[in-house]
Amino acid sequence: MQKRDLTSNNNKSISQVIATLLLVLLAISLAISLYHFTSSVSNINEASTGATVKQDITGLKAGVKVINVNTSSPAKIYIQNTGEITLNNIKVYINYTKKVGEKNILNVSSLWVFTYNGSLNSGDVIYITTIERASDRYELQ
Repeated sequence: MQKRDLTSNNNKSISQVIATLLLVLLAISLAISLYHFTSSVSNINEASTGATVKQDITGLKAGVKVINVNTSSPAKIYIQNTGEITLNNIKVYINYTKKVGEKNILNVSSLWVFTYNGSLNSGDVIYITTIERASDRYELQ
């Protein structure tokens, strides 16, 4: 069996200069990648935060109210925009689960008389929602 001489400098490897250059290039590429990642995440957060603030302000100015309910057949539900802005996508639910009506736009101070062909009984709850997060709950006595 032959012995190798481990003390000789005959081993083939990359020089220290090339190894240092490779490590520097790797560090620079990682720094650039990290910069791009953090800047894209901050842009997404700014956009979503801005939308949330706008939605919250809109919700403060929006208002809807069930003014009156006539339960004789067909029932009539009187719904008014009591807020400072036009409401969109107004939905009417009976007992929170059964959607019975919808209106696209309800201008400020406007009254919508919704005709419901089903029966309404004491204890039924009429629930109104809008895309602006205005809502009202009216329980029949």
